[in-house]
Amino acid sequence: MIRNTKPLCAVFLVAASVNGDDLTYPPEEELNPNTWYYRYPAYPPYCSTPSEMSNRIIPMVRDRDPLIGETRIVHATAVIRHGARTPWSSNIQCWDGFWDSKDTGVWDCDLTTIMAPPSPEQVDEEEDKESTSSWDTDNSFFLFEKHYDALGYPEAGLTNELNGTCQLGQLLLQGYEQEIQNGRILREAYAYEINSYDHDEKMRLIDLSGYTYKAWDPYHLRLRSDNDQRTIMSGQVLLRGLFDEEVADEFYRTRQFPKIQVHTADRSKDILDPNEDVCPKLKEIKENALQSEEYKAWDNSQSVKELREFANRTLGYASEDGILDCLMTTICTDRTLPEAINDYGSANTSWFEALEEYNNRKHNFVMKHNDSEYAKLSMAPLWAEIMDNIYYFVDKDSIPGSNFSSPKLALFSGHDTTIMPLLASLGPKLWNDTDWAPYASMFIIEVHELIDVGLTNQSVYTTDFAFRLLYNGRILTNLVEGCPPESELCDMKIFLDIVGSIATRSPDCYAEEKADEPLVVAIQQAKKMMTTREGVYIFLSLVFFSATVGAVGAFVSMTGGLPMIQSKLIGSAVEDDEEGRRGLQDGAFEDEFVNGN
Repeated sequence: MIRNTKPLCAVFLVAASVNGDDLTYPPEEELNPNTWYYRYPAYPPYCSTPSEMSNRIIPMVRDRDPLIGETRIVHATAVIRHGARTPWSSNIQCWDGFWDSKDTGVWDCDLTTIMAPPSPEQVDEEEDKESTSSWDTDNSFFLFEKHYDALGYPEAGLTNELNGTCQLGQLLLQGYEQEIQNGRILREAYAYEINSYDHDEKMRLIDLSGYTYKAWDPYHLRLRSDNDQRTIMSGQVLLRGLFDEEVADEFYRTRQFPKIQVHTADRSKDILDPNEDVCPKLKEIKENALQSEEYKAWDNSQSVKELREFANRTLGYASEDGILDCLMTTICTDRTLPEAINDYGSANTSWFEALEEYNNRKHNFVMKHNDSEYAKLSMAPLWAEIMDNIYYFVDKDSIPGSNFSSPKLALFSGHDTTIMPLLASLGPKLWNDTDWAPYASMFIIEVHELIDVGLTNQSVYTTDFAFRLLYNGRILTNLVEGCPPESELCDMKIFLDIVGSIATRSPDCYAEEKADEPLVVAIQQAKKMMTTREGVYIFLSLVFFSATVGAVGAFVSMTGGLPMIQSKLIGSAVEDDEEGRRGLQDGAFEDEFVNGN
């Protein structure tokens, strides 16, 4: 799990038991936000400063809704973005001198990762009884702390990607604190003790009493993350903020750390954010959006041209790609911005904000183009995963398998590019073109059961369930088409109709076959042919015919037949080869090779 470089912290999520009486967390001064965010007079919402986080409290469902009687929450899905992090790549061209400066180009981290060997129950009792027996009688074993400090020799050219002890895209202490706050926000909204009556009955979701089950029981909590360090750790830290007191009690009582499963997958195959390798059609949709007249008109506008000219003249970078990461990882960690863009929040036109808005529009245009086609297709498998949990409560006939059990709280730890397309796929009003999901953003889908039918307007609520959408503490439900503007809860049928048309684990991801890709087309056709018996026969016949023609050709060549045709073919090949070499020398194929990379 996690620990600060000094005291042990949040190790309770390690799947193991530990001997000894010491279990300490970082002292508050080590996580004191007052030691951050001091260089600049104002910070973008992207940074999620303490004042920003304090505005994200989840509001209680109001008591006197004009359309609904009494309700009870039965499920919540929370999708979070990881907290503040290091740059995700060392190949981004930020501005002249960025990677050469110790202030912006060297990243040292205070968070490290703790690993533990398998717990005793994971050892196969039949294959290794002696090992299991020794573990049962002696629960002591090592914890392993990863330090990224083995390449600390810049004078010899041996350094990590970020020239210090941080990983690419690693969670920072600022991000740790943000996710602690997210956990406390969830605790305040949903957690209660069964014998206590100081929590609103409508919002009682997570029972902390521990009488019949633990709050982190897998039947009541599910943690899903991709395999990035920052997302896994963000989910773990959030759960510390949510269950800190109960986990400490459990450890002191049993001397064992609770085990919480983290459900993840190979990063290259995962679908927690758009994956164009898994779904090639997304590349086609993106290209169509960028070639649209609307996009070209904006991209060629005078204001965009002036912004590019300013950036190239004052910052010296060759591409706008990645500029948002450069801006935010710098200002949000109190590092030094170039003087030309050190103007965030100024009364005059801000070049910092202009660059930020340019990046956001460029990305969001693709995501929302053509009725959010990109967002809907990219999120289809994730929506299917989310809906498995929701269907269990509102439509059990739709769940996959009779043994499926849905958690009361499903936590998905992902990225900005997880939350933004999810919101965009729900309708045109839920996500603005110029917005970007800040660090530690949280999108929540609540499911409420309507238990007072007599006071509910049944012409508006046709089912026994309603939903509520929240994003960083703000209620978005009334922005969904068909939902009543005067109520914060909306009939679940509307949500199921919208998401039901999107959610699938097998979306149509086949890109159109292009005429300039004959080899790809031929391979695809061959694969299709081999899926039927008739196709196999045809394929084998073609192979046999080709082999026969080749043999005849070889015989004719060996016996000296058709000398004129043979010499012409050879001469043509030589001419083509020479022309190709001249083309390469003249740079004629430069774009082709660049695009190929």
